Amino acid sequence: MNKKIHIKMSIKKAYLNEDEYANSMWQLKNKFIQMKNVLMFYDDAILIDLVRISLEDKGIDVFGFSNTKNIINQVKQYDPLAVILDLNIAVEIGKETINSLKAFNIPTVIFSSDLNGRKNAEKAGIDFFVKKSSYGFEELEKVIEKILEKEKMAV
Repeated sequence: MNKKIHIKMSIKKAYLNEDEYANSMWQLKNKFIQMKNVLMFYDDAILIDLVRISLEDKGIDVFGFSNTKNIINQVKQYDPLAVILDLNIAVEIGKETINSLKAFNIPTVIFSSDLNGRKNAEKAGIDFFVKKSSYGFEELEKVIEKILEKEKMAV
């Protein structure tokens, strides 16, 4: 990306709310490159950025949101490869919303450091659980690659 576009996007980010910024980035990138989208609902913006950097080289664009109020509309708009959630957010949105995501055939991934996270994720009907640790990003990349391979095989 050249510096002019990056500067314009940085300036634009300062004036838009989270949803408007994510939407404008999605429109801009999809004009030039057909990237796969992943939505991440997490209350830690730095972690969202780290996941975005981690997956960007693999042709996967991560759109992060701290608010799950419009999760189904955002899924319809971005048509994501997967949805990554914090365990607390997954509990907050509930099994009904997770089942709605499954109706769209979208895999769900919990990325959490919670010790009981795997059991709680399974109870909630989550497809994958990745323990947030020093190796967590590598494991998350492997899970997303697995989902990507599955999608390619289905086409």
